[in-house]
Amino acid sequence: MMTRYLVPLCVVTIAGLLGHIGSFKFDCRKKRQSDPCKIDNWNPSEEGYFVLKYTPENSSRATLRNLQASTLDGQFCTELGNVFESFTIENSPMLKTASFYHDCNVSGVELFKSSIFRVTFEQNSFIRDFKIKNSPMRSIPPTLSNLLNVGKILIRMCKIESVDLNSFCPLNNLEFLNLGQNKITYIQRLTNASCMPNLSIIDLDYNELKRINFEVFWPLANLKQFNFRNNKIDTISGKLMNPDVHNLILSHNRLKVLDFCNWQGTQVISLNLMSNNLTRVPRCLYKILSKNTKMIPLRINQIERFEAEDFEQLPNVEMIDMSHNKIVSIPLNESLYPPMLVALNLYENQIVSVPNGTFERIRVRLGETPAQMKSSYYLRSRLKI
Repeated sequence: MMTRYLVPLCVVTIAGLLGHIGSFKFDCRKKRQSDPCKIDNWNPSEEGYFVLKYTPENSSRATLRNLQASTLDGQFCTELGNVFESFTIENSPMLKTASFYHDCNVSGVELFKSSIFRVTFEQNSFIRDFKIKNSPMRSIPPTLSNLLNVGKILIRMCKIESVDLNSFCPLNNLEFLNLGQNKITYIQRLTNASCMPNLSIIDLDYNELKRINFEVFWPLANLKQFNFRNNKIDTISGKLMNPDVHNLILSHNRLKVLDFCNWQGTQVISLNLMSNNLTRVPRCLYKILSKNTKMIPLRINQIERFEAEDFEQLPNVEMIDMSHNKIVSIPLNESLYPPMLVALNLYENQIVSVPNGTFERIRVRLGETPAQMKSSYYLRSRLKI
């Protein structure tokens, strides 16, 4: 363990004008206990690691900005791990490769806004949170599976085009996998009967996926949430057989038709289909939605009409949001709707009115959305109309 020197008031600022751009700064002053030490413009190969000995005892995190190194060797993480519990490297365009050894004793590593394209890992039981964001990386690091106790992996805003989920299977403690904002068009089917037994959330939002086959994900026994928001999905196939999934996010895609009448898979509590191209309410929603579902979001689609039967066998639904569609009429028999329904949102549709007294329990909202009404009121007040 690195020996730390005592420093007055736990405040350290060391600055020196060096040959590289900007001055080296090491600042551990804190306004809050959780504030990290800040290290700017550091070149470990020139300045070495001696400065870390001046880190106050109450410092657990470091943020390194504009790191003056193209490669992080294994010593880098080992040395920081002797002082800090976690570190973030950000805004460091020189950084291109990194290696993490078995003795890298930190729990969290974050690499943000760098030129990293290759990362390698020895077997490591310390790192539990690993994040890369905004880098030119084009593939999942093959040795990522050497992080034996990692619970959270985020590789976001990179250039990854395909994913083989089998490469994550050795990660028995992984709970959260975020691969959003990449360029993923293809997901390799899982071939292991058991894989990532503790994974509960998988985020694949803001990618280039066009088709989803739920059978790809069957071995993920404890999965609770899929997030496919903002892809280009126009086709869904396969059965959703993951028994604990309760949240399926398919908003902001290109789905035109969905039919769940032959659905025999898991029922979810929340199914988000906002901002698609649906021309009608998906058939047999009760086959995919749990009886505990309370809200059905179908806003911003192309739905022209619906029948109350579209929402049958959903006894606990309290709100249906079909704002921003093309609906011209609705069923006027209140008894046909779900018995707990109290709100039917139809803002920004072609239906203009409902006869007075038609509904007692259900509040039907027409016309402009509350945000538009507020904006319109603000504009009128400004113009004194």
